[in-house]
Amino acid sequence: MLRVTLQDVLAQPALNLFNAHNTTAVSGAGLNGTEAKHQLMVRGDANDFAQVSNLSTDWAPTHTVVACDGHQYSVYNAKTGDAQLLIDMHIVNASHVL
Repeated sequence: MLRVTLQDVLAQPALNLFNAHNTTAVSGAGLNGTEAKHQLMVRGDANDFAQVSNLSTDWAPTHTVVACDGHQYSVYNAKTGDAQLLIDMHIVNASHVL
């Protein structure tokens, strides 16, 4: 099980790792050409779990799904701070985001 907090994502040094140039919109608006956010991509399968600390209070679902390297990811933006979390749809669809 992966455990992640908003502070973990904000601690990532690079910004704009994932954007419209290296992902493809599957549903929703997709990502911008430049994402001025600290980002973390969580890749996994239906047997994996992602425990996101304070999911409902720190993160807002964007209702956007993007594809990257053969996987699809649900995108969440931090409610405060410049952070973005991309969680593999295999984990999301299995209801394994806690």
